[in-house]
Amino acid sequence: PDKTRAEIVDGEIIVHPMPSNEHRRVAMYVTRLMITHLPTSWGVDPSGGVILEPGWNVYLPDLQVAPKTAWLPEELGPTVPELELVVEVTSPSKRDLVRDRKTKYAAYARAGIPLYLMIDRYDGDGFATLYSNPSGEEYLDVHKVPFGEVLTLPKPFEVEVDTAQF
Repeated sequence: PDKTRAEIVDGEIIVHPMPSNEHRRVAMYVTRLMITHLPTSWGVDPSGGVILEPGWNVYLPDLQVAPKTAWLPEELGPTVPELELVVEVTSPSKRDLVRDRKTKYAAYARAGIPLYLMIDRYDGDGFATLYSNPSGEEYLDVHKVPFGEVLTLPKPFEVEVDTAQF
């Protein structure tokens, strides 16, 4: 229906309402940051989906970043091996929080996506957490900062994310 979007999570079609403007504002800030700091050979996609496991896990992250070569003409979304960063901004429903904090976290790690940035507006006063070094269904390295502090993304990005913007 209008004003909704759908993902496939563990083989189940999940329909969500469109994100709030506050949610979008956070995603726009990170999108602008990536676009202004990356060379034009990189793609910064705030609207597309990523097929992690066809028919089983097709997600719509708030942002996905990879070299432009990851978007092949015959594919619907970037090829996962080239994906360098996914960003999720949490939504308030319990189901969405579990999905971003656990389900998508495990799926992104399992897919070998090097960096997962979760901007969690519903963890106390808010935290930005950068997960890196995927292994199995988890990330071995975690860097978590409260809103108001700066979070620096590693190479190839080397971008400072001012979490006071959230």
